[in-house]
Amino acid sequence: MKQIVVGLTGGIGAGKSTVARFLSDLGAAVVSGDDLGRELLDRDATVRQTIVQKLGAEVLNADGSLNRRRMATLVFAESTLSKWLTQATFPGIHRLWSERKLLSTSRVLVLDAALIFEWEIEDEFDIVLVVTAPPTEIVSRAEGRFAADELARRTAAQLPAEKKLAGAAHIITNDGTLDDLYKRVTEFWNEHILTRLT
Repeated sequence: MKQIVVGLTGGIGAGKSTVARFLSDLGAAVVSGDDLGRELLDRDATVRQTIVQKLGAEVLNADGSLNRRRMATLVFAESTLSKWLTQATFPGIHRLWSERKLLSTSRVLVLDAALIFEWEIEDEFDIVLVVTAPPTEIVSRAEGRFAADELARRTAAQLPAEKKLAGAAHIITNDGTLDDLYKRVTEFWNEHILTRLT
């Protein structure tokens, strides 16, 4: 069976998760990098211990589980910690992704992950799709999720958008309505996925 593996990425507030949902609606199997990260932290005691040793017991809930919100607040407050966490968790996340890819029977498999370029795995995909949006739109969409200073810190921790765009095989600009975005995703699907499957 011929399979197409797509790396889907983009910055905070660009609309990457919405594009992932649209690709799923069109028939792709989508694996969330965030879900892989959560699974790793739940399953791998060694990684959890490494994080606690680095960040302190304050990142633990009363039941001993990791408080991801508190952990993120600490990590994104300092760029060196953000890079450290990426290095500490990437091997396990990549292992889980490789397992999913090996077991997948879907003709189109998508990894929805913000850090594809930071992890330097862009060459593992048949297609890398970057979702982008105007800065004003990004701020507007992220307002309900993050305070302005936290959004700035999280954005700074990621590779600049222009570098992601330079490495993209395809770009979807999310600067209109949801219907506009769905139309662009469908055009991408018809032109770059279906043509490769036939």
